[in-house]
Amino acid sequence: MKAKITAKSELRLSDLSREYTFDILTDDDELVLTSESLRARPNEIVGVLQAKVAEYQAAYEEANDVEVGEEI
Repeated sequence: MKAKITAKSELRLSDLSREYTFDILTDDDELVLTSESLRARPNEIVGVLQAKVAEYQAAYEEANDVEVGEEI
């Protein structure tokens, strides 16, 4: 999975960060999640996004998830 930046805000003077909007896609460019956002400093955004995508991918691929219509 990967993230694709779709928008970013102006640099905030108060903490020198930006709001980044992004989509999460599969390696085959299939949209999985759209218009997510987070705030980070420009020099930290790559690492923050990589960690967030890895965390999302682990939950997305979780084998113990229930299915729609499953009775428990």
